[in-house]
Amino acid sequence: NDGLHGPKEKCGKRYLRRGNHRVITWGFQRGGGAYQTVYYKGPDTRYRKILLNGDGAHYRPKKVRGFKMRVWKGVRGMHRIPSNYRRYRLLGTKYVDYIELFNNKDFTNMIRKTPHDNFVWEFTGKVRIHRSGRYTMCTKSDDGS
Repeated sequence: NDGLHGPKEKCGKRYLRRGNHRVITWGFQRGGGAYQTVYYKGPDTRYRKILLNGDGAHYRPKKVRGFKMRVWKGVRGMHRIPSNYRRYRLLGTKYVDYIELFNNKDFTNMIRKTPHDNFVWEFTGKVRIHRSGRYTMCTKSDDGS
């Protein structure tokens, strides 16, 4: 879902066995409004699309629950997620249960130092699957994820 665009959704399907599964999503904002959501559907959701919940799995060593959200200061003129964004200046880290940010204010409410434009974000964590089966994962973002 990379490139310059307004909120745009992309989905993929995968068979997941019962247990914890790693989740990572990242994106960038060049200008305008930032946006990032992650939904899924499958046997655990009765095939209804719902927000992906990271509350079921623990991080070690602190046993913190949720998705780890990090934001970096980007560079001007980005057209896609930079491959070297982790070398940029990290602006903050926060743990969230859901990836549901609809605008720049939502990003700033999570990580106060988030600028209005030219930043990169990353969410990492795990989702707990209770019933094995085919799942659809969807990400919706502006500009890219």
